[in-house]
Amino acid sequence: MQTAYVDLYLIHWPVVGKYKEIWRALEQLYRLGRIKSIGVSNFQIHHLQDLMATTEVMPMVNQL
Repeated sequence: MQTAYVDLYLIHWPVVGKYKEIWRALEQLYRLGRIKSIGVSNFQIHHLQDLMATTEVMPMVNQL
């Protein structure tokens, strides 16, 4: 992509058994400054609650 960072990266769909692992990878990229904002899309309330119970960086965007 020839860019130093991405402004916003969203997990488009909460794939069961995968979205927490993906979120942890996005947290790492966020901490490194490679992604400025991270968020989710198409997550239901229970997905968000489950994710936020185990994460350090909260989703900055919840696209409905």
